[in-house]
Amino acid sequence: MQIAARGALQGLKDTVMPMVIALATGWGMGFPTAVVLGFVLDFGGPGIWAGMAVAMTGAACLLIRRFRRQARLFAAQA
Repeated sequence: MQIAARGALQGLKDTVMPMVIALATGWGMGFPTAVVLGFVLDFGGPGIWAGMAVAMTGAACLLIRRFRRQARLFAAQA
């Protein structure tokens, strides 16, 4: 879903905000979750993968929300 939403936003000429969302969710959600699950709680590799999944899920939700808003604005202009 994340890739599809990002591609759809690029089609609407929205490229900066998807980059910001990807960076923010990767470093702000995924990395801390991976560190806590992988090292602090000693889940190892599966904890790190779970951190990546958290980041991708968060990014997908925010990108879909952004796309819905941008599509509404685009339709209103047309």
